[in-house]
Amino acid sequence: MKNQHQIGYLLNTTKYEANLVYANDTTPVVEISITGIVDEEPTGTIRAYKVSENGDKIGGTEFEIYADEKITNKAGTKTYYTKGQKVATIVTANGTGIAEKTGLPLGKYKLVESRAVTGYLLNTEEFKVELKYVNDTTPVVTIEVKGIVNKEPTGTITISKKDEKTGTIAQGDATLKGAVYRVYADEDIYNVARTKKYYSKGDLVATRTTNERGECEPITDLPLGKYIRKRRGSTNRLLDR
Repeated sequence: MKNQHQIGYLLNTTKYEANLVYANDTTPVVEISITGIVDEEPTGTIRAYKVSENGDKIGGTEFEIYADEKITNKAGTKTYYTKGQKVATIVTANGTGIAEKTGLPLGKYKLVESRAVTGYLLNTEEFKVELKYVNDTTPVVTIEVKGIVNKEPTGTITISKKDEKTGTIAQGDATLKGAVYRVYADEDIYNVARTKKYYSKGDLVATRTTNERGECEPITDLPLGKYIRKRRGSTNRLLDR
């Protein structure tokens, strides 16, 4: 059994039998050659975890893995990937939000999100990882990339009051200032995963008052959904999707 190793390889624990037997009366030394003793190299696994801002596990997100350097075997006699070469495409599983690629030669890689699930924004960050040799008894080196977050888009509602003829300039004694508008949720509004409820239907979301030009401060950072605007008996439905 082999009991010494070279860094970069795995310990070969195979037992090789050698049976030295008498040959004849003219052979003073009996020799046996043991061939085919192979040192294997460890492989790597890249595992990515995809979640929402609320911590929901997102399935269906697509990632691409690229070599971030020239990747060869330990001896440098075989090139697996050139720098920048696409290595694999992986997709996160429903229920776990996990995607992984196994059987990779050790080296430097980068992980890039290539397609987000409907309802989420693409995460454009590049995640760089390095699969490094550990020791001669670790056949698989695993790198976990956690905290890859997909954000949801938000909406903005802008309300303005205008003079029918002049637009932003009130006529005579009329004024565009002081009109009060209230915006309500026009349905139950959730995040994409429906694990967090932002508003129930009928909830007051915001109140805005117009200035001299009939303008209000925009209502920003709204979760997508249906809203309704009310002002002194008048009602306007707003769709923010």
